[in-house]
Amino acid sequence: MSTLYLHIGTPKTGTTSLQNFLASNEDVLKQHGICYPDFHFDYPGIGIHRNAHFLITTGYLDEEGNRILEKEKEDFERGFRMLEDCAEKYPKIILSDEGIWFPAVTTRSNFWEEMKNQLDASGLDIKIIVYFRRQDLFVQSHWAQKVKEGADIDFHEYLESPFFTEYPLDYYRYMNYLASLFGKEALIIRVFEKGQFEGEENTIQSDFLNIFGLKMTDGFVVEKEVYNTSLQGDYLEMKRVLNALPEFHSNRHMLIANMRKIQDMQLFEHNYKKTTYFGPGEQEHFMEAFNEGNAKLAREYLGRDNGVLFFDDVKDLPEYSVKDGDLLRDVMLVYGTVIDILNEKEKESQEKIKSLQEEVKVLKKETREKDKEIQKMVKDLREDVIYYRLKRKIRHLSGKDE
Repeated sequence: MSTLYLHIGTPKTGTTSLQNFLASNEDVLKQHGICYPDFHFDYPGIGIHRNAHFLITTGYLDEEGNRILEKEKEDFERGFRMLEDCAEKYPKIILSDEGIWFPAVTTRSNFWEEMKNQLDASGLDIKIIVYFRRQDLFVQSHWAQKVKEGADIDFHEYLESPFFTEYPLDYYRYMNYLASLFGKEALIIRVFEKGQFEGEENTIQSDFLNIFGLKMTDGFVVEKEVYNTSLQGDYLEMKRVLNALPEFHSNRHMLIANMRKIQDMQLFEHNYKKTTYFGPGEQEHFMEAFNEGNAKLAREYLGRDNGVLFFDDVKDLPEYSVKDGDLLRDVMLVYGTVIDILNEKEKESQEKIKSLQEEVKVLKKETREKDKEIQKMVKDLREDVIYYRLKRKIRHLSGKDE
């Protein structure tokens, strides 16, 4: 029996890096009897290496904006058929999509029951891989991601919005639910902290390979270290403010590349000091709602008698703030890069116009030459007609026509 290893996130735990790593090492994985398949589903805004997205897609909408459930079901069933084909060749199959964590208990409330029924029918075993990030760190990263994607609310507004209030952050409760369906032995729980990553490299990649008894030295390579870079400092606030404009709300990637470019240059060091979006004392208070569940998770699922799930302490960081002067400076820097890009595009446009003008000149010259040839042909034709008519008339006058 083949085993499906379903990696469900959670979001903001290096999932994009893992997915790109697995896809770029596809051949090496196959040498170890593991398949990370590409089923060639194409969903707008979804990374091509999120190969499990067909399980939860809600991207099919009718003209009124309602979900087309038939097409969702069609993808689900078609993907499973391809999954069954993979199972005939490989004993282990990896599917990954961090989006499963949230929609699986919200927009697709019966998702896990459907999965169990389909797995039973397909004869596939399952292991569910999940990485947990400390909740106070998760919500800060999640808010920054939402701003990057077009949200214009501040952090404390976010904590009162459905972005947060409907998000499943009670890890213990969620794992109990999955265990009730698949059993505790089906759950592979990892902690997203560098100090808890397995493998000599202590990276998310080496930790993930450890699940399968593999090491980076088994032929694996990391082509790129960082994916989905976060906006920081003034650039995050700049994007949040701009998101209020319809153009930025609909085109969520506008100016992000420019902001990242300047941010990565680190021209002003104070802009990149670690901060917290929580106010004084708020972070510890926030974690109080999750400490008991986290302790139970550590004891009952990871076998840690001390009940410690996360090793890193809540750090006393300065609160995130934006100074008007710094914000103005960074706006000018971003504006400068935009002007530079526009100038380059203008140069390219001018060069294209010049090239087109030269082509037009050549075409005009060729047209004139062709016109001369046509005029000569017309003239020759007219002369031939006149000569023929004269010849006919002479023959007629001479009585030689019959």
